[in-house]
Amino acid sequence: MIRNNLFPLLMLAGAMSAQAGRPLLTEDADVLAPQACELEWLAARQRQADAPSTQAWGSQLGCGFGGQSQAALGIGRNAGVQTLQLGGKTALLVREAAAPGLTLAWGVQAQRAEGRRLQHDSSYLNLVWSQALLDGLTGHANLGWSHSRLADQDTRSWNLALEYAAAAHVDVLGEWYGDDRSKPWLALGLRWAAGPDWSLHAALAQQAERPRIRLLSLGVKLAF
Repeated sequence: MIRNNLFPLLMLAGAMSAQAGRPLLTEDADVLAPQACELEWLAARQRQADAPSTQAWGSQLGCGFGGQSQAALGIGRNAGVQTLQLGGKTALLVREAAAPGLTLAWGVQAQRAEGRRLQHDSSYLNLVWSQALLDGLTGHANLGWSHSRLADQDTRSWNLALEYAAAAHVDVLGEWYGDDRSKPWLALGLRWAAGPDWSLHAALAQQAERPRIRLLSLGVKLAF
């Protein structure tokens, strides 16, 4: 895994999360029910002053398979780098009503640069907590570890997020996330349940870096 200014783009392009609560990069503790699936498509653009913008896309299929677990397969592309990822998560404590939920997420990722073969790069573990805080307000927190075989380095990450049901079928989301190798990011997003089985989402993130780096993402998710 490459932990640099392009890291959020690589996460998006590789469908990094086993099933993040899009448009958040922060994982949530909920797990898909057995035989329930979600198909997602995502596009992102990153901009930095005095530098060309970078675009990425990713798609992911995730399904629940029992045992309070789910798995997802994702593909993506960013700046000439193709990614393939297998991820999943298992509920250690099922979230119910006001009770918190605790989940362990995991994943492995391979990537292929132009003119090179596909090779395994990274593996990660992520401890995920979610809980209803107030009426319509839910909090999420992540503590993660990842290892990049290609860079030969370990990285520790963290995420904090709030999710608010602002209106019927509309959620407003905010998050703060980072790692021990780069400046943190602050993001705001919207999610619209356009139908009973599909939703649209968008987010804008900015890194606490000079010059400023901004990341815009748009996506759609289909449940079946």
